[in-house]
Amino acid sequence: MARKRKAQGTVTLPPFAWDTHATPLGGTRTRLARADVERAEIEVGTGVDGDGEIVSQRARVWRTKPAPMMANLTPAARAAVLVYIEAVEIVGGSIGGSDAGGSGTGSSSPTAGPSVRALAEAERLRMMHAALEGGELVVPHREARQQRRGDGLARTPFRQLLEWMAIDGLGRNDILKRAGASIGNELAQSELVVSIAAVGERLAISCGYISAPHSKSEFGQRSNV
Repeated sequence: MARKRKAQGTVTLPPFAWDTHATPLGGTRTRLARADVERAEIEVGTGVDGDGEIVSQRARVWRTKPAPMMANLTPAARAAVLVYIEAVEIVGGSIGGSDAGGSGTGSSSPTAGPSVRALAEAERLRMMHAALEGGELVVPHREARQQRRGDGLARTPFRQLLEWMAIDGLGRNDILKRAGASIGNELAQSELVVSIAAVGERLAISCGYISAPHSKSEFGQRSNV
């Protein structure tokens, strides 16, 4: 069955003030905590038209720009991360929504109300999270010499790494700081790049954009530094 796309009105300017920089009186221009925004087109629902064809309704919206660490991902991995971000936005934005598909009206038209869509995206998130299980970013801990115990390594699960990169929009240095590494450690920088690539590849496989490699080690857990 064909799937039509129906876009809603064009967005030209943000309907709100969104300054990302500020200049205090007599001071220098300073970066604020707000992320940059961009125009994007997202799917907001589906329905069936008079010809029995599925119609995908899309809207042009403003949203924060993709994280800088996504720039080095392959197209398939980048697309998978964007799917993850959209799923998080839908699930988070549908709390308290009504289920248009289960209103009890007796309608036989297969519609996807906010709750139905949220459930579908929640299941997508569950599958993506499952694909990241067992993977972790492993870097030398910046305070290993002072602590003098353990193996001197800091470990961050892939799921947490994905949230820092895709949801929080953190850059390389901020991720390394949160992971417990020194931002000047070249080994930690290298491990971060490899781990983010592994996260993107696992998500791309989960979405069906690429086939799984024969050896799990090609996209598996980073555990030796």
